[in-house]
Amino acid sequence: MGIVRMKDIHRIQRLNMNADSNWQRLMNIGYFNNGEKKIGSFHDVNNFWYKEKCFVVGSSVAGRGLDLNLLDGKHTIGVNHMIEYYNKFEWFVFQDLRFWQTTTCDLTKFKGRIFTSNNIPVNLDGKLDNVCKFIPVQTSSRVTTCIENGLFARPLTGLVALNLAICSGANRIYMIGMDMPKNFIRYFKDGNSSHYREDYNGEDKTKKSIMNTVSRLELFKKFIPFSDRIYNVCPGGTMDWFTQISLDEMIEAINE
Repeated sequence: MGIVRMKDIHRIQRLNMNADSNWQRLMNIGYFNNGEKKIGSFHDVNNFWYKEKCFVVGSSVAGRGLDLNLLDGKHTIGVNHMIEYYNKFEWFVFQDLRFWQTTTCDLTKFKGRIFTSNNIPVNLDGKLDNVCKFIPVQTSSRVTTCIENGLFARPLTGLVALNLAICSGANRIYMIGMDMPKNFIRYFKDGNSSHYREDYNGEDKTKKSIMNTVSRLELFKKFIPFSDRIYNVCPGGTMDWFTQISLDEMIEAINE
């Protein structure tokens, strides 16, 4: 056996590290889920709505009073169970297998595009062919304008949807049902609903749950570099680092 040189050891270590890194990246973008190649393409997402308006719709109390049908024909991104109230979103985002297992919406009839995280079975049991997989990045990551870098961030699907809107190049972006009014939080009592629909049963109606969600809203500060194009449709909301407007003002913007 010949002499083992340190530089050869270092070279092998580097090769191994690169192999591990590249293999992990392929796994992240879904190439090896269930032995199937990933479906869905990123190439037409970036700047797809360049300089156009879009409406990102979450399920918080801030969206109450809005007739979602007013969004017909507009660029829209729906979040989680909001698809059960409005199935005409242009894009739709969810992150958890639990949603797929519990939703009352038949996603096989959804005509828009579905974005879901790479830990969900690639084609959702073969039932869908309009799915784009994304990497949900960690809260330590920065918000990027390129979907291939992953979407921010795992703790709230609303963050992912807003990052998707940023990647689309949209300007102006209206966040509906993403925040909570400070007065609503202050006077909230256990048993009340903080959902878009007061009769929605799929939530923990406790002050503790509300405060847990509110603490996560701080993560939206990561989007401050893009605040010149983001409008928070929630007057008196916690996210006062964005321009806050009322539902009526947003409805005016829809018709502009």
